[in-house]
Order: sequence, then structure tokens, then C-alpha cells
Amino acid sequence: MSAHLGMHWGIFINMSKKFINIKKPICITIALLIAIYGIVSFIKRDLFNVMLLITKLNNYDEPAAFFFMDHIAIMGLFIFITYYLCRLSTKLNKLNQ
Repeated sequence: MSAHLGMHWGIFINMSKKFINIKKPICITIALLIAIYGIVSFIKRDLFNVMLLITKLNNYDEPAAFFFMDHIAIMGLFIFITYYLCRLSTKLNKLNQ
């Protein structure tokens, strides 16, 4: 789901430009911070091994807010990766034409 959102993330960026007047460097900085926190959460929760069924999902005794914050940051990481890979792919296609 996050990869699919990342492929269409440009639509959300354009819509947010109409409603919120935020400069581009600030948006990139916020996205980068979310992606970095997503990397930390991905490693902390050992999600790679869980996704490959090497280990089972752990039960965490923590408040739900932290659980959802970590998982939303991980989603943000994959949105970030997909969005910028799509942009890179588009730029490379334009160069090859």
C-alpha cells in the first residue's frame, strides 16, 4: 500500500500546495525526517525478519500511540523511497529519449 501511495504521492504534494503554502525545502526536510525515523523504527521492530517470516511478530507492551507512530513512519519511509525512485526513473527516461 505504501509503494502504491508513493507512486501517486505527487498528487498529494500538488494538492497540499494549494491549501498550505509551505516551501519545497521544508517539505523535503520533513519527508526526510519521517523517512529516517521510519528506518529507525523498521530496525527497532525487526520488521525485515518479520516480513520474511524468519521470526514472528512480537507483542509489545507499549502505548498504542507509539506503535502507530512507528508504523506510520515506516509507511512514510516506503512512500519516500517509491516516490523518489519514480521521479528518478522519469528523469532517466527523459534523458534517454
